[in-house]
Amino acid sequence: MIKKSLAIVSCFLYLSSCSHSSSGEDLGSYSELGNSKYVIGFSNILEPGSEIALYNDQGEQLEDLAFPGFDLLNSVQTTDNIYIAGHRGYQHAKIERSTGNLSVLKHPESVDGYGGAYQMNVSDGYIFYDVNVGSMEESSGKYISYFVFGKENQEEKIVTELEGTVHTAFLLNDYFYVYTESELITGDDDQLTAESFHNFVLVDKETGEVNDTNVLPIEEDMYPTTTLNDMYTIFNNTIVISYSDNINQSKENQLIAFNWETEETEVVKTFPQPLRPITIIPYEETLIVVSETGVVKILDREYNEVEEYTLEIDFTRVMDFDVNQDQISFMVYKDSSSEFQGEISTFQLIDGQKLNTVPIEYKKDFEQAELIVVD
Repeated sequence: MIKKSLAIVSCFLYLSSCSHSSSGEDLGSYSELGNSKYVIGFSNILEPGSEIALYNDQGEQLEDLAFPGFDLLNSVQTTDNIYIAGHRGYQHAKIERSTGNLSVLKHPESVDGYGGAYQMNVSDGYIFYDVNVGSMEESSGKYISYFVFGKENQEEKIVTELEGTVHTAFLLNDYFYVYTESELITGDDDQLTAESFHNFVLVDKETGEVNDTNVLPIEEDMYPTTTLNDMYTIFNNTIVISYSDNINQSKENQLIAFNWETEETEVVKTFPQPLRPITIIPYEETLIVVSETGVVKILDREYNEVEEYTLEIDFTRVMDFDVNQDQISFMVYKDSSSEFQGEISTFQLIDGQKLNTVPIEYKKDFEQAELIVVD
């Protein structure tokens, strides 16, 4: 099963046993970052102790450094830095491109504590992420998350407390459109009913104040296909989200488009249940939908299918993928006899042509890998 399709609702559980750090301490420096093609974060789902390694374009490991986090599931790059988010324990790593320095990202004191993290992203010079996903507010019994944002290279950050879990955000004009999922639990010990709400919360980028909340009309049992940024994008002047029936797996998968100017939401495309997207990618005038079976559909601006192809790769062994310009790369396990070896295969997005396959060796039997193809 593809790693990024596994991060469903269970991943936000509150884990008081998670090790954590918010001090921003340095963990070492890479001298070979400028010669690297791939940065790979190796981790385990429930066991702390990860490593972040550098590889060249031939798959040779150049350097590696230990990282105290685990369950590394999200990454983003800017001109100055490479970031990797730790899903449990909310560690966020930062690699400075100019120095090669690896550090734990320092969080504001107001969000210090245990929890998790769903998303980390950048836009228009801002970096933003969530922490404490799943922390419980004692007075109301509701889940509380913290949306943290600020200029990338300034230490001071603004913290906005939000109800529910934060999955992603988009900076549009003066506001962050923060996608949250919350639940209303009613009833008694004999019969409890949980009702889910999907929202875009508008957060002022200057003050952090909540300006408005748009509740999205999402069908019952339909949830974002994963909790990671791969299932949310901006295309054709709308925010597009991929939804799946994660409960019964009987309803068709849907692409939902939210128009932030009119605040209207509509289903723009449906796919039969076997075709479950793992990422949606805007490319030129098209939207590319990659499924967990390797089937890729290319949609035009009206969401009509204009082309389809199948990637030549064993998707049952894919650990992670990364999109870089007009290419998509997959890191794949090899069989168990290969002793902790894998490979990275890269394809053209527009037609699925395989460009290369690079062998990768690593030291331990890690369960997960966060693949970053260096810009």
